[in-house]
Amino acid sequence: MKLSDDQIIRDYIFSRDAVINVYGTEVNGKKNILYYTIRVSTREYDEEIKNLPWSCDEIFLPYMNYKLYVEYFGGMSYDDK
Repeated sequence: MKLSDDQIIRDYIFSRDAVINVYGTEVNGKKNILYYTIRVSTREYDEEIKNLPWSCDEIFLPYMNYKLYVEYFGGMSYDDK
């Protein structure tokens, strides 16, 4: 069975286990969310994915209240650049 390009991207790039964390501050009992992070699990072919012409290090869509930073490829995050 031949996989289409969208099936390959979905199965090999986007279908991953992940953990979402919330980062913020608390002042006088009031919580203030600053941003979220998502740590994505790694796979053996991730070296090839690094060569793609696009990235997904930071996600912020019009309907989102806070940014979502992606920690990908075994811990590489937005702070490592």
